[in-house]
Amino acid sequence: MKIKELLNINESLKNLARTLLPKSVDNYKVYKMYSKIREELNNYYTQRDKIVLQYGIKNENGSVSILPENPNYQTAFKSLNELEEIEVDLKIETLKLNANDLNLSAIDLYNLVKSKIIELNHDKGAENE
Repeated sequence: MKIKELLNINESLKNLARTLLPKSVDNYKVYKMYSKIREELNNYYTQRDKIVLQYGIKNENGSVSILPENPNYQTAFKSLNELEEIEVDLKIETLKLNANDLNLSAIDLYNLVKSKIIELNHDKGAENE
């Protein structure tokens, strides 16, 4: 999975981690998964900040940013894109969860299923199987 994909699923995984699942083992697996992804993203944020500090310009408030008019904008943009394209091997086990046990938004479910974090099982009586 690429860093940019982790960035896209981060909020959805955080929402899943806040959900109390019926099985303790699933709660444990979600937290373990979330911890692995947070560790990778913390490293990403550290490296991103280094790039911003290297190529950015400090404003009067002390904030550093890289605006399009910055002469280093293209170089910084390229470095940030390369950073987001890094492939990370998280060895995440897909969780098989019952859709009725999840109180998540449609976008959270989409993100988590698409990234193979979860696989949805439906009860026999569930609509739109």
